[in-house]
Amino acid sequence: WTNPVNYDMTLNSERVGIEESVKIIEEYLIIKKLITPDRIKKERGKHEA
Repeated sequence: WTNPVNYDMTLNSERVGIEESVKIIEEYLIIKKLITPDRIKKERGKHEA
C-alpha cells in the first residue's frame, strides 16, 4: 500500500478537497483517453438534475 510505484495516480483528497480531486481525476481520464469531456458533461447533467 505504501509504494506509489504500484499506482497509476496518487491523490491526497484531504489536502486538495473532494471537488478538486474529482477535477484532477477527470483530467487524468481525459489525458489517458479513457473518457471524453462530453461524457463528463453528460454525467454531470444527470447528477445535477
